[in-house]
Amino acid sequence: MEIHLTPKGETYRGVARAIKVLVSVVVIASIIVLARIVFLFFGQLSTLPGYQFIKDLSGIITAPFNSVGTVKTPYSGEFDIGATVLLMVLIFIEFVLSGIANFFSRRALSETVGREQTQTPNVQVLVSPTINGAPAEAPIDPSLITQVVPAPGREDSSELKETVEADKSK
Repeated sequence: MEIHLTPKGETYRGVARAIKVLVSVVVIASIIVLARIVFLFFGQLSTLPGYQFIKDLSGIITAPFNSVGTVKTPYSGEFDIGATVLLMVLIFIEFVLSGIANFFSRRALSETVGREQTQTPNVQVLVSPTINGAPAEAPIDPSLITQVVPAPGREDSSELKETVEADKSK
């Protein structure tokens, strides 16, 4: 059976994808803020290339939290409390957005339409014939089939057995 999403399911899937993009943006912002916290905590890291770039870039993100303040560290740096609070807020936002995205993904999967198969299944595809216990290679003579094994998910093999028996009698 083929499964297709309904228009409502397509909408849910689109919303889930958009939220997952937002989650990715939040994760990237979190990584930048975490880099700021580490770079500022260890003052000696100011000699590394890219230090000023990370500090300036993360300064844009942490601007609303700059008034919280900093604490001097024994490593010639400072602990940015505002950036730490922002990091916790970003992690919480990521958690909530991921939950919402998963909700919409599940709703999309529940909005499906099935179409019945219009073709009769090919018996040679659905059975695994054996000759004296060894797998047989196709094509084979139906009179040599010693065992009929249904395909996975098709436990009712009575129709297949009847088809094989009919082929044997020919």
